[in-house]
Amino acid sequence: MADISSLLQTQHSLYTYNSDNALLRVKVAQADRLKREYERIEDKYDGSAQADYEAKLEAAVNAKAEIAAPYQRVQTALGKMDDLRNKLIEMRNAANLGSAEAFDYAYSTLTTMVGSSWLDNSLLTSNNRTNSNTWPDRPELFSAGSYQIELKHYFLGNDYSIELDDGSGTVRPDLAENTLSGGAVGGTKFEDISNVTITGDQISFDVGGTTHTGTLHKGGGGVLSAWGYNNFATATDQDNAKAAIDDAIERVRMAETQWGIAEAQLSGALSKLGLTQEQAQSDFESKSIEIIEAKTAEKKAAKARFDLSVNSLALTSNQATNYIQQMFMAQPIGQSKGIFDIIGGY
Repeated sequence: MADISSLLQTQHSLYTYNSDNALLRVKVAQADRLKREYERIEDKYDGSAQADYEAKLEAAVNAKAEIAAPYQRVQTALGKMDDLRNKLIEMRNAANLGSAEAFDYAYSTLTTMVGSSWLDNSLLTSNNRTNSNTWPDRPELFSAGSYQIELKHYFLGNDYSIELDDGSGTVRPDLAENTLSGGAVGGTKFEDISNVTITGDQISFDVGGTTHTGTLHKGGGGVLSAWGYNNFATATDQDNAKAAIDDAIERVRMAETQWGIAEAQLSGALSKLGLTQEQAQSDFESKSIEIIEAKTAEKKAAKARFDLSVNSLALTSNQATNYIQQMFMAQPIGQSKGIFDIIGGY
């Protein structure tokens, strides 16, 4: 007959193994439940609650950027006004003195100062000559948020071209070389042109004893090179040049006024859109923090429930094991403890 103590020991070991195995399976199930709970929380806070706030912030940033670019452009243009005006005055003084060389030098410098749309189409002052011999005052409409602001391009330099009646082509000035370019008179030096007569948009001039005629197109301020005023040979030529320059100076003043209005509108819009962006940024950040805190709190609560269930299960298992041990492996019950002491774990 087997020893009873050994049988009890074997029975207790078997019970302990089964109990520990069951406890482990329950813990695994609880851990899986915690994982699913975390996934549910992540799905709940998937960013959709922030989408509206993020969209408002993105719209505010884009609106501000839409206004910032033209604002910079108009500031750049306004920053040139005094220099352009002074260069035109320098040309006027040269005409008054009858100095064709000084006049053309200032003319060329002014052309460089205003820039070319072919090289930088963001410049509001630049030469924007088209292939059809026009220099349009091109308006641009900027929309941002609830704002709509018009910004207009004004070519503030001077340019011209001549469509020759002989059909040989279009003539334009080459200011780098002080020559004409194109048509039958291409390569002609300014100083070799004489007897210039202009009536409306019709022009005639002599080169080497030959008279050429054509249609004159003027852009920007509408001032010609000195040869267009017969290099100031007469007082009338000087007066014609000075009158054209006065018109060009008036054009600068007009553009400055219009751009000043646009700058004020853009500045006001930029300030308000900046405040809108700051508010949208603040709202987005507040909502993000609110969501992070809520998600963290839910995860902590889920983890606390998991810890509580696991600890309670472990405590129950320990009490059960202790009960079995007291019942079957300690000294006889009647000699040591009562049943309620054993159940209570005393």
